[in-house]
Amino acid sequence: MTDYDSIYFALVTGIVVFSLMLGTASIVGNVTSLPSSDALREQVVQFIAKMPPSVLLTKSNACIVIEQDGYQSYEVNKSENDVLITRRYCAEDKDKDFIIKFNSYDAFLNTMNNPDDLFLNHGKDYWLFPSAKMRYGGELNCDDDLKTRYCAAAFYYYTSSEIKDKLPCCADYQLTETEKLTLDRLISGKKKTLMPTSIFGVGILVIIFSLTAIGLFISVFLVLHSKTKKKNENQKVQDLKVYVTQTLQQGYSPQQIKETLSSSGWKNEDIEEAFK
Repeated sequence: MTDYDSIYFALVTGIVVFSLMLGTASIVGNVTSLPSSDALREQVVQFIAKMPPSVLLTKSNACIVIEQDGYQSYEVNKSENDVLITRRYCAEDKDKDFIIKFNSYDAFLNTMNNPDDLFLNHGKDYWLFPSAKMRYGGELNCDDDLKTRYCAAAFYYYTSSEIKDKLPCCADYQLTETEKLTLDRLISGKKKTLMPTSIFGVGILVIIFSLTAIGLFISVFLVLHSKTKKKNENQKVQDLKVYVTQTLQQGYSPQQIKETLSSSGWKNEDIEEAFK
């Protein structure tokens, strides 16, 4: 698989997660007709909302194009605290980080409903056009800016060993402590979605959930204790504050977070400081 195939994560991870209802579309023959422009915009938001690594990026811009009844294109701009999606023709804006063109509305829906198959769908449902981070011929513009803003998300899809073969541009990228904590939480959530729901009965589900929770706590413990000695105490507390904020947003209670951090070896005064 080439860098051309691998760069898909950069587009979908650059957006803040929003939950909006899908618009209504009708089927004419074997082709699904386009919904209204407002409904289609909501579906674009729904599409990018299904990509968990979006929380790893603080700055990104892209263009999503759907080829049906002409070109339906949406410009996406994400800052650290906000995201703006505008209906505008942007397929030729070479200043965009990435431009993704879906071959039809059905192709867009297929990719939206099966986000894990995005790699397989490249060349069938969508193409990546030349842009600021994608050179002609399908080669990444592998500069420091790309690594800093996008490589963390690659570790959601690949292990460190897989990165070297499938996305060498990010092979030497060093994850920050905040990125490690975020990835640990996202990957744990991804594994939970694969668990059985009815085949084995309630008893085995309790065991599976318990083991998952233990695995999560152990993972947090290992990540928290992988901090480098070069980090001073102030930086550790700052990283911990970011982790606490993100974990609270995921629905964990303050007491759960405090107990997990305490069992992972954090000092009580550092934990209390992180909640201020």
